[in-house]
Amino acid sequence: MLDESRAVAPEDILITEHLYGRNARPDDLQAEVAAYRELSTMMTRDPVAAIDRFLELAIELCPAAGTAGLSELVEDPQGTSYFAWTALSGALAEYVGGATPRDFSPCGLCLDSHHTILVETPARVFPYFNDAQPAIVEGLIVPLYDTGKKPLGTLWVTSHELHARFDATDARVMEQLAVQLVLAIKLRRKAKLMLELEQASHDKEMLVIEVRHRVKNMIQMTSSLLQLQEGALRSDEARAALREAQSRLLVMASVYEALIHPDSDGRLVNVGALVEMLTAALSESGPHSDTVRITTDCEAILLDVDSAVPLGLIVNEAVTNALKHAFPDDQAGEIRVDLRKSSKSIRLVIRDNGCGFAAARREGSLGLRLMTSLARQLRASLTVDGSDGGRIELEWTSSLAEEITEKQSLMPQ
Repeated sequence: MLDESRAVAPEDILITEHLYGRNARPDDLQAEVAAYRELSTMMTRDPVAAIDRFLELAIELCPAAGTAGLSELVEDPQGTSYFAWTALSGALAEYVGGATPRDFSPCGLCLDSHHTILVETPARVFPYFNDAQPAIVEGLIVPLYDTGKKPLGTLWVTSHELHARFDATDARVMEQLAVQLVLAIKLRRKAKLMLELEQASHDKEMLVIEVRHRVKNMIQMTSSLLQLQEGALRSDEARAALREAQSRLLVMASVYEALIHPDSDGRLVNVGALVEMLTAALSESGPHSDTVRITTDCEAILLDVDSAVPLGLIVNEAVTNALKHAFPDDQAGEIRVDLRKSSKSIRLVIRDNGCGFAAARREGSLGLRLMTSLARQLRASLTVDGSDGGRIELEWTSSLAEEITEKQSLMPQ
C-alpha cells in the first residue's frame, strides 16, 4: 500500500507485472491475420492513411482499449525532446497535435524501460492528464525503435472504464502491430521527404536520382524487416500475409530501380522491362517454380510512376495467385503474360492453363479486390474469367505511353 504522506513517484504507477498475472483472453488469430493483410496492402499504397488505420485496429484487437495513439519523439532546435501526439483514434482523438515532455511522461517511462509497460491512473504523477476526458484508467505502452535501436516514439492504448483491463494477449498484439507501424512511419517520412525534395529541386536531376536510390533501398530494407517478423509469427496465415506484403513492396522497389537506370530519363518507366523482371523473379521464387513455366511477350512501353506502380502490382497479384491456386497437386502448366500497345490503348493479358476458378469464389478474394482498386487508378477496364484456365485482361488509354524504338538498352541485362 502506498504511503499517502509522500508524493506519488513514477514507479508507483507502473504495474507491468499485472499484465502477466491476469488471465489472458484467448488469441483471435483470424482477426489478427485480417489486420495484417489489410495493413500490408495500405502500407504499399498510402502509408499516411495506414497509420490512422493502425490505431483503429489497435482498438479493435484490444477489447479494453478506448483510445489508441502514436507519440513520436521530436527534438526542437534548442535540443529539448518531447513526444508529439501525431495520430490518435478513439475517445481522446480530439487531443491530436498535443505534446508531452520526454522526461516527464508515461511514454518517457516506456523508453527508459526499453520494453512494453503498463501504467495505472497516470494523472497521479503527470497532472496534465487531469484535463483529459474521459480519464485514463490504464495505459499500455510499446516502444518504437528504428534500426540500431534508435527510439522513434511509442504506440499506446488506454482504457477509460474501471473494469477494462489489459492483459498479456493485448501486449503481444500491440508489440506485433508496433513492428509494422515502424515500417509505416519510415515509409511516410521517406515519401514526404521525396515529395518535398522533388518540389524544391525540380531542375536538379541528380538530387532526384539520389532520393530515388534511397527510397528504393528503404523499401528493400522494409521488405527484409517484414521477412524477419514473418519468422517470429506462429500462424501460417499471418506469415503468408507478410510474404504478400513483402512481394508488393518489392514491386515498388523495382519501379524505382527502373527510374534510376542509367539510360532512364528519371521520369518514365519501361513497363515492358518491369513486367519481365517481375515475372522472372516470381518464376524463380514462387511455388511450383519447377513445374510451372512463365512466358512473356511485352512491348517496350514508357509510363509514368503513377501508372507503373499499379500495373506492376496487378501483374504481381495475378501471377502470384495463379502460381498458388491454378496448379494443385504439383500439376505442370504455363502462365503467359502479354503487354501490347495499339494506336488507341494498352492491353495487359495474363492467362494460365490451370484448373480455373468459379466466379463467385474469386469475386470476394483480397487479390481481386486489390486488382479492381488498382484498375480504377489506371482508369482501366478489368475482365476476369476462370471458365477455361484463368484469364485476366486489363485495357486502358495513356497519353504518356510511348513505344521505344532507339532505347532498347532500357531493358535489363
